[in-house]
Amino acid sequence: MRFDVVLIGGGLSSLVCGIKLQKAGRKCLMVSAGQNALHFSSGAFGLLGKLPDGTDVTEPLSAMEALPSEHPYSKIGKSRITEYVSSVPAFFSECGVGLHPVAQVAEPAETAAVVRNGYRITPLGTAKPAWIAMDDVTLFASKDEKIGENALIVNFSGFLDFNTRFIAEGLGKRGTVCRIESVKLDEVERLRKNPAEMRSVNIARVMSVEENWKSLGHKVQELLQGEDLVILPEVFGLRDQVVTRWLREMIPAKVLFLGTTPPSVPGIRTQILLKKAFEAAGGTFLMGDEALDPSFDGGKVLGHPLFLIFQDAVMPGEHHVLPAQQDAAALGLLEEGGLRRALQADPLVAAKHLILDVSGVAGKVVVQPVGGNSGQPGPLGQGGVFQFTVGPVRRDKVQQEQPGKKQGECDKDRIAENRSGAL
Repeated sequence: MRFDVVLIGGGLSSLVCGIKLQKAGRKCLMVSAGQNALHFSSGAFGLLGKLPDGTDVTEPLSAMEALPSEHPYSKIGKSRITEYVSSVPAFFSECGVGLHPVAQVAEPAETAAVVRNGYRITPLGTAKPAWIAMDDVTLFASKDEKIGENALIVNFSGFLDFNTRFIAEGLGKRGTVCRIESVKLDEVERLRKNPAEMRSVNIARVMSVEENWKSLGHKVQELLQGEDLVILPEVFGLRDQVVTRWLREMIPAKVLFLGTTPPSVPGIRTQILLKKAFEAAGGTFLMGDEALDPSFDGGKVLGHPLFLIFQDAVMPGEHHVLPAQQDAAALGLLEEGGLRRALQADPLVAAKHLILDVSGVAGKVVVQPVGGNSGQPGPLGQGGVFQFTVGPVRRDKVQQEQPGKKQGECDKDRIAENRSGAL
């Protein structure tokens, strides 16, 4: 399959660029190795918080006139940046990402527009400037604004990625009296059996269940002693922001969600929604892949030897495509056990069936070429893109390699000719 544009990286810049290109009629492929900046996101976006001399900025667009000529914003130009800023809320809204309302950007872009910085509270209880934020992230009008008289900081028992003492100390300097409490929920307690599971994303999955977030809400209600502010970790709403809205309605005090140690739940949610929008627009997204050693002709990419595919093992019944140009490399990738989605194209495989043990999957797995005329000669070494369907296989139908017996260059094992008995 051919693409007009290949985007390397699956973060915010690539996703926004890819969505716009797809809607403009370009066919895009996006390759992401895994984590990106969104996994470390605060849930708020900065535009211009300080001038180069350290002066705080209240109105970012107006302050751009004071930037030196070599600054990237100066090179882009204020009018174009103003146009970009005006399009942000609508763009994210179309992708399902709710953002705080911002000051209306005047039209046309050449006229003066007012966009003001707000301030988000960090996991250290300090204030950082941001001009727009996700709906579950609170922005304050001033960095010196007192966010509450008395605050109840609630954490899950044993969750170390939310430092309540740092938050209490930081807010205490801002005049807020803080009290720290922890809660135990059966479903969250199960995560504590494995320390690696006690992370923000796993807690967010647990808290997406209505019974669990309601149980938390009731426990917070019982802990309140007249506080006007409740602070919770950002471990809610992995797929959408509904849970945070429900908790705010349920708890009889102002609720503030503060960031945890990465991964960031608001950031991952944003990536999920933008990725969904990119694919809905017709884009192809390869998660967990790396583009290696591309071949160039001038400014164009002619091809690549392979995508290094790893981490998530295949499951029976899934459909996968493997691009490769070398027998050994392709076979090695399959044996690694990291088959993942890739490009779609007709197979160029000589062998009718290729059997491999794929790590992470119980028992044998058959990798069978599908589509096109797979009986025609065309070893993997000739290059190309290869499409496979993965499914379970009966062990009694697998014929192991026989020493001294000539076999196809690309085969490790073969399957008996009765295809119906294998799948």
